[in-house]
Amino acid sequence: MQMARHKDHKALHDCFSKVNFLLDHAILPMWIEFVGLPQNQKWAIHYFEMVRDMFYSRITINNLNYDYLSELLFETKKLIVELRQNDSTGSMFINQA
Repeated sequence: MQMARHKDHKALHDCFSKVNFLLDHAILPMWIEFVGLPQNQKWAIHYFEMVRDMFYSRITINNLNYDYLSELLFETKKLIVELRQNDSTGSMFINQA
């Protein structure tokens, strides 16, 4: 939490980058499956990075708990579901490399 808020401090920034690198690689396969975007991993990774940054900006010592994390994950998946429902062409989540 503090590493994300103090990126101007070199040691914290370096640690923040290393932690994100390790966690991102461990979590991404599960994330891609969770949000249901295996056909467009590039988009899923970009969305993950946005959600991760949102998490860092919202998290506090008081809301670092299961209920908060569940609510955040529900919100993130709900957005994908709603986008799919409103995508009349069906092409929004197809990899267009």
